[in-house]
Amino acid sequence: KSPLPAKARRTAGAVLVTALSLGAACAAWAAAAEPPVLITNPDWIAKPTGDDIARLYPPEARKQGVAGKVTITCRVDAAGWLHNCVVVNVAVTGENLPVGPNADMGFGAASVKIAELFRMKATSKSGVPTSGAEVRIPLRWNPNN
Repeated sequence: KSPLPAKARRTAGAVLVTALSLGAACAAWAAAAEPPVLITNPDWIAKPTGDDIARLYPPEARKQGVAGKVTITCRVDAAGWLHNCVVVNVAVTGENLPVGPNADMGFGAASVKIAELFRMKATSKSGVPTSGAEVRIPLRWNPNN
């Protein structure tokens, strides 16, 4: 048998590479983990105290009388502790607020830090297992409390 002409070999090679790429993409898509369950009714074993909130309140925000509302999303480990928390939303209210990278007045970082003090039971109040799930926590920071 004689080998395929150069143009036919290039075309066959391109088709093979495309097929392999599509196959790999489909395999990766099929293997992608399902999104974690969102716990909407947590049963807390531990939550931050008023003293914890006062200790972690962003100092400059307290000094200026600024309040904040923050929503964080965290993963729950097998023992019920929160990890990998990310800030979903920050709203700051007060006078002479900054703009730019410091616009959240430190409330985002304080919220992620205070999340370390939350712990939930192995199942939610609705009976949903919490290990590996996500929880969304709304936090209100008020300088007058």
